[in-house]
Amino acid sequence: VRESKLCRRLHAQQLVVTCLVLEAMGRGGWLVQPWDTVSEIVLELSPPELVKLLMAVWTTLIRFPPQAGPYSPTTLGSEGARMKPLFVDNITSLAPYFARFF
Repeated sequence: VRESKLCRRLHAQQLVVTCLVLEAMGRGGWLVQPWDTVSEIVLELSPPELVKLLMAVWTTLIRFPPQAGPYSPTTLGSEGARMKPLFVDNITSLAPYFARFF
């Protein structure tokens, strides 16, 4: 019984974080309309539908990548350019480190 309560609590925390990340991406202009407000429906979806939604968000980010803002570096150095394909090829494991390098 204790494990199931922990799992429910962990899943609830993960849903909250997912909502916060999606909301931040929308506010930051990383997601185009109507995707910029998708955080509002996350808690209403079943797990399989949530997976479909997150995959659609990922596809949207690929099709409409975020544009550089006033505080973004305008160009990558040659070493950064050489390192970027490594991150792209291993995006699932290296995504948390991407912002530190680029």
